[in-house]
Amino acid sequence: MLQYYNELIYYIQRMVGDKEEAADIIQETYTKAIEKSKQLNIKNERAFLYKIARNIAIDQSRKNQRREFIVYEEDDFTIPKNEQPDEIILENVKEEILLEALDSLPKHLQ
Repeated sequence: MLQYYNELIYYIQRMVGDKEEAADIIQETYTKAIEKSKQLNIKNERAFLYKIARNIAIDQSRKNQRREFIVYEEDDFTIPKNEQPDEIILENVKEEILLEALDSLPKHLQ
């Protein structure tokens, strides 16, 4: 099966446009092919490898497309951090602590 490695890399690299991603896909291809070869009698290893590699590339492409089109609407409906109630309270508490600390200093240091 290893004799098809370079041509599979080239084939998948043309599909995905990235040599490293192609190498990852081919690695996964060989892993799946080895697992399946224990269960099945594969007559045409080359065609089997090409089919697995193509399917993995298509699956990954679909996953990547879904990720790109996710729109987080929460960003459109949230208020800025400095206007959120808990942040306002936190800032007020910090200011009170700072003022108390300044008041506790000796008069010559104020």
